[in-house]
Amino acid sequence: MSESKKFVWIGGIHGVGKSTLSQTLARETRAGYFSSGIVFPYIYRKLNDPREFFQAIEDQQLLDKLEQSVIGEIKRTIARYEVTLWDGHYSIKSRSRFIQGFNERNLLSLLDKDSSPLEIYLYLINANPEKIAERINTDPRDRNKEHVSRKVENIIEHSNQEREMFCSIARFFNQRTKTLSREIYIEDGEIGDNVEILGKEICERKNAS
Repeated sequence: MSESKKFVWIGGIHGVGKSTLSQTLARETRAGYFSSGIVFPYIYRKLNDPREFFQAIEDQQLLDKLEQSVIGEIKRTIARYEVTLWDGHYSIKSRSRFIQGFNERNLLSLLDKDSSPLEIYLYLINANPEKIAERINTDPRDRNKEHVSRKVENIIEHSNQEREMFCSIARFFNQRTKTLSREIYIEDGEIGDNVEILGKEICERKNAS
């Protein structure tokens, strides 16, 4: 039987600090790293008008094609590394609704029977909504990002939707493979502490498996 691989998914809304945590954790654990921050700029460059992005993710056929492409890149990363870390949202906010980050059919392809057994680690990163709003509204990189929630009430709504999608994806994986899932609340200055905790958690389960 093939030795199991590990897939770590760190999610949370824009501005919560998940990418800082993810990139640091990937370095510490020598994990393969792939992120929505790589995917979405590529999509924007392909569009004549960035506002077309919202139309694109409302198109189920186009969204499914995008998901398959991203899942394909994740699978190629999993093939190369013992631990693969995906830094991406559990939900996508379009103009009219929230969409699960990947549909179940595409998620199922990660558990291909012909590939190595896969252990799943799902982490939902959360923080104080007012702190998130302050971070977003003072970061010049976010100034023209139409999809980003900026008001505290919108951030709370998006956080609730992110948690709902996180729970749905956790149930999906729990029914099919060895899965660890939990929510992490980040206070100011706690990124380093969480990197150490998660790094140990992944490595300890690695040694125990």
